[in-house]
Amino acid sequence: MNNFFDSKHKVISTLLLIVAILLGIYVFATGKNAAEQNREQRIPEITRTSVFICDTNAMEVDYADDIVIVRLSDKRQYTLEETASETGRRFSNEVVGVSFWNDGDKATFEENGAVTFANCNLVSID
Repeated sequence: MNNFFDSKHKVISTLLLIVAILLGIYVFATGKNAAEQNREQRIPEITRTSVFICDTNAMEVDYADDIVIVRLSDKRQYTLEETASETGRRFSNEVVGVSFWNDGDKATFEENGAVTFANCNLVSID
C-alpha cells in the first residue's frame, strides 16, 4: 500500500512540476520587457494645453515633456512621442502612422504621410 501512495505522490509531484514549468514558459513568452512596462505605466504630467484651428477642423494638444496627446475635432485621440525635427517639435506614433508638428503658433497633423489637418493656427494656451 505504501508503494501505491509513493507512486501516486511521485505522479502528482511530476505533474505539478510540469504545470509550473509550462506556466513559467507562458509568462516569459507573453511578458513584456521592462522598457515596454515602464512606457505603459508612465503617466505624463501635462505642462500645457494648446488649441489649434485648422482649415476645416481643429485639434487640442496636451504637452507633457516628450509626449503629446492630440485630440482631433472628429473625436479621435492619439498619444505621440517626440521625434527628430529640423524645425519646431515633431511627435509621432509609427505604429498607427500619425504625426503632429508644431513650430510656434503653427501646426500640422499627418496620417500615413498625408497632411489631414493643415494650416493650423494656435488660438489658445492653458
